[in-house]
Amino acid sequence: MGRAMEIKGAWLLALAVLLSGVTAIALAAEFSADMVHKIGTMTKEGKIYVKGKKMRTESGIGQGITIVDGDTGTVWILRPAQKTYMETKKGATQPTPTNQPDAALTKLADKKFLGTETVNGYQCEKYLYTYRDKTLGTMTMWIATRLGQAIKMVHQSPEGESSFEYRNIKEGGVSASLFQVPAGYTKVEMPGMPGIGKGIGPGAGGER
Repeated sequence: MGRAMEIKGAWLLALAVLLSGVTAIALAAEFSADMVHKIGTMTKEGKIYVKGKKMRTESGIGQGITIVDGDTGTVWILRPAQKTYMETKKGATQPTPTNQPDAALTKLADKKFLGTETVNGYQCEKYLYTYRDKTLGTMTMWIATRLGQAIKMVHQSPEGESSFEYRNIKEGGVSASLFQVPAGYTKVEMPGMPGIGKGIGPGAGGER
């Protein structure tokens, strides 16, 4: 179980690189895309919307929505079926030429540039991360130069292969309203964090 958790942790860290490009590199990007996450024979699909330093991800059947405001460091987790949301704030992110999760990855793995390759219509820089703990395997990442962030990752380990990528990428045309909590939603507490989430918040009838 411990080894499985380590492998999952290594994968989640790499996944953070993919999702956090919105707050670290892609400061001017604006696009929407389908997200496809494969774990063995299982496939999960969803959507992502990016506008500057704001990001919205949706699960495949609309059961979960996450909105990240990179300007303020605020994260909202929406549950459309219940019309509720949770809120947490981690502090505003600052523009930086380096990707902090990538820096965390390179503490665990050796990074190697493999050249350029076209993925889903985008020219990408391809990198291989070889974890120093050999049981964690390797991570291959494709970073789209025009978008300034990774659009595909493949993790290979003794436990099998997993992949995550953006498909059907459409630049521009992303509405600012997608990054706001809809009116009529009720704010609830974060599990295990009493006091967080109480009171009037965005989407609950007050000003944001």
